[in-house]
Amino acid sequence: MSKRTIVNLLMLAIVVALTIYINRNPVEDNEVIDITKLTSGQVDTIVIQRDDETQIILEKVDQNWFITNPVEGKASPEKLNLLLKFLTLKSRHQHKITEQKQLHRYELFEPAITLFINDEQFDFGNTNDFNHLRYVLHEGVVHSVKDITQHLLIMNAESFVVVKDE
Repeated sequence: MSKRTIVNLLMLAIVVALTIYINRNPVEDNEVIDITKLTSGQVDTIVIQRDDETQIILEKVDQNWFITNPVEGKASPEKLNLLLKFLTLKSRHQHKITEQKQLHRYELFEPAITLFINDEQFDFGNTNDFNHLRYVLHEGVVHSVKDITQHLLIMNAESFVVVKDE
């Protein structure tokens, strides 16, 4: 037998072994799910915590939103609506965290930004370089979501205040 025949038979054996392995151990696709069951109508408190900076606190009083910390004033409805859009995001991939060291991969061991919506906590990590989805830790699961709120979470507190009554 020639070297070429041996190499081809070896490659065929590898392909057959991989095919058998894949058929016996199928890859489970993550389903696309809501990141939370919380709806914007249920929200009455939003807290943005960044590293060691002051918390930005937004509170709903009756039907109006106000920023109460570190400055006070009526909250911008446009920015608030964009922030609440986070609740409608779909989680494209989910990874259940079983060990704390897994959080380093997503830059979630000590997250730079944490968003509290009512009593629910969302820690923001880095983004996936390939698909640009943001990693968000919620209830022990890392979700990959569209990155639509990061720019709001890094704004200063004054940017949430309405400059003139709308």
